[in-house]
Amino acid sequence: WVLEWRWLAVLGCVPPSFMLLLMCFMPETPRFLLSQHKRQEAMAAMQFLWGSAQGWEEPPIGAEHQGFHMAQLWRPGVYKPFIIGISLMAFQQLSGINAVMFYAETIFEEAKFKDSSLASVVVGLIQVLFTATAALIMDRAGRRLLLTLSGFAVGWGPIPWLLMSEIFPLPVKGVATGVCVLTNWFMAFLVTKEFSSLMEVLRPYGAFWLASAFSFFGVLFTLACVPETKGKTLEQITAHFEGR
Repeated sequence: WVLEWRWLAVLGCVPPSFMLLLMCFMPETPRFLLSQHKRQEAMAAMQFLWGSAQGWEEPPIGAEHQGFHMAQLWRPGVYKPFIIGISLMAFQQLSGINAVMFYAETIFEEAKFKDSSLASVVVGLIQVLFTATAALIMDRAGRRLLLTLSGFAVGWGPIPWLLMSEIFPLPVKGVATGVCVLTNWFMAFLVTKEFSSLMEVLRPYGAFWLASAFSFFGVLFTLACVPETKGKTLEQITAHFEGR
C-alpha cells in the first residue's frame, strides 16, 4: 500500500507541528538568561532542566553579555571552533550520506538486489537503531573516538551536531551555529544534486571511492584539530582554544 505524495507531505508535517507545540514549554537556556541579567530566571531554568540548581558554578560574567561583532573572529577561542564546526558539517555531507539515502533504491537496483525497496527500508532502520545507540554511548566513549572509528549513524551523523552545541562561546553561538547549519544544507544540496552525475562520470564505484576519500580526510581532520569535549565545561573548551 503506497500513499500519494500529498498524504506523505501531510504526514511529514506532524513531527514538526508536535515539536512546535512542545517548544512552548521549553525554557530559555540558563546561560542566555544570565547574559540578559536574569539570574532568578536562570536558576528556575536550571531547576526545570536538571531538577536542582545546587552545586552549579555560575560562569564568569563579562564577554558573554556582549553581542556578536566581527572583531571577535580574530580570537582563537572563536575562529578555531568556527573552522572546526564548518569543516565537520562539510565532511559530514561529503561522506555522501544524503545521496546514499536519497538514491538508495537506485543504488540497490544497480547492485542487482531482488527487492531494492525493502533494502532501502532496512538501511533506514539501521540508521535509526544506531543513532539511538550513539545517544547512549557518546558520553562514555567520547566524541573523537566515535568520529574516528565508528560508522556514520554512530559518529559522523550525530556527533557534529553535538559538537556544534558545545564548542562555540555564547556571544557567537547564534551566528556560528547558523553558519554551520547553512554549510551543512548547502553541501547536502550540492552532493545530492551532483551525485547522479558523478555516478555516470566516475561509475558507481568511482563515486563511492570519492566519498570514501572525503571520509578519510574527515578522520584525519578530527585527529589533528578536533578536541575531546566529553565532560568539559564551555569555559574549559574555550580556554583550550585560547591556549590557556
